[in-house]
Amino acid sequence: MGYYHKFLFSAVLFLFSFSEIFAQTYITSAGIRLGNSFGLTVNQRVLNKVTVEGILQNDFNQTTYLHVLARRHKSILARRANVYFGGGPHFGFQNGTGGIAGVDALLGAEVTLAGLNISADFKPHLTSGEGNGFGLNTAVSVRYVFVKDNAIDKWKRNQQQKKKQRERQREKNQGGKKI
Repeated sequence: MGYYHKFLFSAVLFLFSFSEIFAQTYITSAGIRLGNSFGLTVNQRVLNKVTVEGILQNDFNQTTYLHVLARRHKSILARRANVYFGGGPHFGFQNGTGGIAGVDALLGAEVTLAGLNISADFKPHLTSGEGNGFGLNTAVSVRYVFVKDNAIDKWKRNQQQKKKQRERQREKNQGGKKI
């Protein structure tokens, strides 16, 4: 097993070692992805336990890819430490040779700590065009959490409190009569 794979395996074990006390969920996060390639990643929750990830990456061989991946999450060990799987299409351009397209699968693990979402994954892919063939991308991503899971709940509670305050003020203005 090469140095990089040992590092990735250690990173996955590291992700599994945290308890729920230190973890938190997210709705929107964005950051960097480092591995066989370098990239930018944005992750957005669209349904309960389902996210969509966009990855813009360069594979160090003058090929730039855009991936759009749907991810299904499953809680492990702690409620907010997750394993995930999924897949989706990718499109890219190689300098001087034209466009490529393909499909990716995805398997990984993640944990969110102190406003950072840290993940490690394996992403096998099939590509047609100039980059024809099968490949495997492994990476560690570090994303900043822009919108936490509880942000929407807090907003809803705040809206409900404001509505109750308006109703109480109306009752007070009408002499305690409720309409």
